Amino acid sequence: MRVRRGAPYLALAVLLLAPVTAPAQNFGLGFNAEDNGKPINIEAEQGIEWQQANRVYIARGHAKATRGQATVFADTLMAYYRPAAKEGDGKSTAPTGKNAPAKTGDAKASDPVGGNSTEIYRLEAIGNVRIATETQTVYGDNAVYDVDKALLVVTGKRLRLETPRDTVTARDSLEWYDNKQLAVARGDAVAVREGKQLRGDVMTAEVTKGQNESSHISRIDTQGNVLVSSQD
Repeated sequence: MRVRRGAPYLALAVLLLAPVTAPAQNFGLGFNAEDNGKPINIEAEQGIEWQQANRVYIARGHAKATRGQATVFADTLMAYYRPAAKEGDGKSTAPTGKNAPAKTGDAKASDPVGGNSTEIYRLEAIGNVRIATETQTVYGDNAVYDVDKALLVVTGKRLRLETPRDTVTARDSLEWYDNKQLAVARGDAVAVREGKQLRGDVMTAEVTKGQNESSHISRIDTQGNVLVSSQD
C-alpha cells in the first residue's frame, strides 16, 4: 500500500489505468465517443491512497475525477481497476468482485505504475456528490458507476438532476442507463419544466441527441400515483 500526502492537490493521470472499455456513452457521466482514450484525472486535497491488494485508488478530501467534459465531485472517490482483457479474448483476467484481492505474487501485474495494461471497472463517489457535464448536473450523497453495465446509480437525500430545461428530483435513487439512454427516478419522483410539474412513484426519461444538438429529455413516462399540475 502506498499513501501520497503533503501537497494541496495530488493528481493522478489514470491514463495509466486505461483503457476504459465501456460502450460509447454520451449523457450520464458524459463519456462520449470523443472522450474514448482520454485519461481520467483524479485530484484530492488530502491525498490519494493506493491499495495494491484490493486494486483500488482512494482519493479523499474535495476529490474530483475528470474525463473529457465530465467531472465527478465528492468527499471521497474510489476507483477500482483490473488487468485489461487481452486482445482477442474479450475477457478480463481479474475477479469481478469490487473487493477481490490480487492473487499472491500478483501485485506487480496489478500495478498500473509498472506500465501493465489495466482498466477501471467501478467508480464510487461518497459524500456531497455532484456529477457535472456540459448539459446536466446530478446531485446526491453517494454514486456508483459500473463500467461493465454502463450504469450509474445515485442515492441519498435531496436527489436532483438539472438540465437547461428540466429539473428532476427523487427520494430513493436516480439511475442512468448508458446503453439505453434512459434516466430513471424512483420514489416520489418529480419533473418540472417551464412551470409544469409531473409527479409519480417511478419516472423514466428518454434522452435523445440530434446532429449538432446537446443531449436533452425528449419523453417522460410515469407510473404510480401520477399527478400533472401547473405552477402558473
